Amino acid sequence: MLQRIQTVYLVLVVVFVILSMFFPYATFINDSVVVKINAFGLDPTQTETTVRFPIYVGLFMIIGVSVSSIGLFKNRKRQLLFGKINYILILLTLVLLLIDIDFLSEKFLKDNGLPIYGWGTYFIVCSLPLVFLANRAIKKDEALVKSLDRLR
Repeated sequence: MLQRIQTVYLVLVVVFVILSMFFPYATFINDSVVVKINAFGLDPTQTETTVRFPIYVGLFMIIGVSVSSIGLFKNRKRQLLFGKINYILILLTLVLLLIDIDFLSEKFLKDNGLPIYGWGTYFIVCSLPLVFLANRAIKKDEALVKSLDRLR
């Protein structure tokens, strides 16, 4: 059923991932130059340095898997599989993002400063526990259906 709690969690995952596209992931401040990394690259665009991983591809995949998982409310086993895939996609996107931020901090921050992480990174991190809670709710639904089948 669409009115289950896992649907709310998955919709929140979609909202957080979409919000992360509109906020910067990290800001690099070096002397008078301020460079921000967002989902689609660097702002302002630097000609000598670019991002190594297209973060937006991972974000669109997370959104697609989450929406597909919401649509599979009748098939709980497949919904649980999509939840696990979604969890792996979020972790992979987050790891690639952090590797990219580390790579860019070596390029832009000459005096071993630290990048300033933005809201976009935190929104992706916040989507991880929501996927975990959605999977837990799907498992509870599956256990409830199995217990009712034993009563028949």
